[in-house]
Amino acid sequence: MPKLVYNDLLVRLNTDINNVNTSAENFGGAGIIYGGNITSWIKFANSFKFKIGMTIADGDNAKSIRLVTKAAFFIDLLPLILFCTIIK
Repeated sequence: MPKLVYNDLLVRLNTDINNVNTSAENFGGAGIIYGGNITSWIKFANSFKFKIGMTIADGDNAKSIRLVTKAAFFIDLLPLILFCTIIK
C-alpha cells in the first residue's frame, strides 16, 4: 500500500513541476509561501521527491537512487540531508 501512495505522489509531483509556468515572475498574491517565488516552489517539490526517494530506499533501491540523484540537481543537499537524518 505505501508503494502505491509514494508512486502516486511522484506522478503528481512530476505533473505539477512540468505544469509550472517558469516564465511567469511569481504566483502574485496567491503565493504566500516563498513570496510566490516559482524557483523556490520547484526546489521544494524536488526536495519532497528526494525525501520520497530516501523513504523507499529499502523497498526499491534502484528507483530510490534515480529519484535522489535527479532531485539532487535541483536542491541544496546539506540542509535536506540533515532534515532526513533528524526525522528518520
